[in-house]
Amino acid sequence: MRVRLPEALIKELDALMERMRHGEVEERQAVVARLTDYERSGTIPLEALIEMADEDDPTAAMYAVGALGRSQQPAAVIKLLALAGQYRERHPMFTETVVDALGEAGDKAATKVLLDFLGVKRGWRGSLLGLLGKFRKKQATEQEKAFRAYIVLPAIRALAKLADRRAAEALGQYLNHEDPLVRWHAIQGIVKCGRTEFIPRLERMGSNDSAELIREAARIAVQSMQTPPPEFVN
Repeated sequence: MRVRLPEALIKELDALMERMRHGEVEERQAVVARLTDYERSGTIPLEALIEMADEDDPTAAMYAVGALGRSQQPAAVIKLLALAGQYRERHPMFTETVVDALGEAGDKAATKVLLDFLGVKRGWRGSLLGLLGKFRKKQATEQEKAFRAYIVLPAIRALAKLADRRAAEALGQYLNHEDPLVRWHAIQGIVKCGRTEFIPRLERMGSNDSAELIREAARIAVQSMQTPPPEFVN
C-alpha cells in the first residue's frame, strides 16, 4: 500500500484479516466490531481504504468496499463507481458488495450505474432487461443475462436507499418481480421518492399480492403517502 500506516496497525490489520478468513463466527463478529471502531475513530484513513479495496485478497477488499460506503465521502463514491465499472472482471459477489456500498453511501451519482446494471438505457426510459424483458442476442451475452439476474435484488435495494425520484419508473417496473424481496425494496424506494402516482398500484398489491409480507408493506406504503407530514396537520 502506498499510504503509510503505523507498523503496529499494519500487523494488527493483517491479524484481523486472518481471523476474518479462518475464525469461527464469534471471532469474525469481534473482528467486524473492531474494524468498525477503527472506521468511527478515523484510525484507518480513507486513502488506505481506497487502496485496500484493490487488494487481491477478497476478504480485505470487500471489507474496504463496505467501509467506503459507510464513510459517505465523495472520494469513496468515486472509487466505488470505478469498482462498479469493473464488474466484468470481478466475481459477482464482489460487485454485489460494491452495489450495497453505493446504496449506503447515499450519493445519487450512483443511480445511473445501478440502472445500467438492470438494463435501463436511453435516458432511463428504455425497456427493462434482466428478468423483466426479452434479450436480443446482440444486446446481451449469456454472461450479462446471468449477471443481471443476480444483481437485481442488490441494485433495487440500493436504489431504494438512494431515493432518487429519477429511478422511480424502474422501481415501479419491479413491483412485478417474482422475488418478494425485490418487490418489498421497490415499494420502499417508491415511498421514499414520494411518487404518489403509484398509490393505485400499491392499493391493488395490498389486496392481491401473493405474499402476505408484500400485502402488508403495500398497505403501509399507501397509508404513509396519503398521510400529510405532521407540520401540515391541523
